[in-house]
Amino acid sequence: EERKAEFFSEAIVNGQPGMLCTAHLAASDLYGLDSTPSTSLATKIAQTLDYQRSGVPPEKMTEDDVEDPKDEERVIPAEKTTWKADVLRYYRKAGYESRGILGEAFRAVSKYESGLDCGEGKMEKDVDSSFLVDGWENYKTVEAELGNYSQAMKSVIEHNGIATEEEMLSGKILSV
Repeated sequence: EERKAEFFSEAIVNGQPGMLCTAHLAASDLYGLDSTPSTSLATKIAQTLDYQRSGVPPEKMTEDDVEDPKDEERVIPAEKTTWKADVLRYYRKAGYESRGILGEAFRAVSKYESGLDCGEGKMEKDVDSSFLVDGWENYKTVEAELGNYSQAMKSVIEHNGIATEEEMLSGKILSV
């Protein structure tokens, strides 16, 4: 049982495909898909997905630029980029406008997003008074709390690469 618990905690620490995939998207957009950081991150993603089967964890993401051992004139950029593309919506960090097709698609869709948000839920709704029950306001509070819980759970699940809430709560992770 202790070995299972230790393996599970190691799996959570080492099995974070969501973070690696986001880093891969950022690096490939900034440096190109065939760049050293992008190919290295792709390898680490594969290792992360195979971790529970192989028991071999991926190396940590590099956070600093390093000198290329084959060419002292060349610098290999860090896998964890400080600049984020606009498509990633990291508005609190330094960013840039993505030049690729993903950036073009993102900006095209974003033009219409605010218009869709404005109209959402604005229509007047006539409520049949026979459906109104004393204390219905309490449900609004519960609904808001459920939304907060769902968002927090979704964040934890995505961060750790877990498939469902049931797996997260039970500790029975079927796949990562």
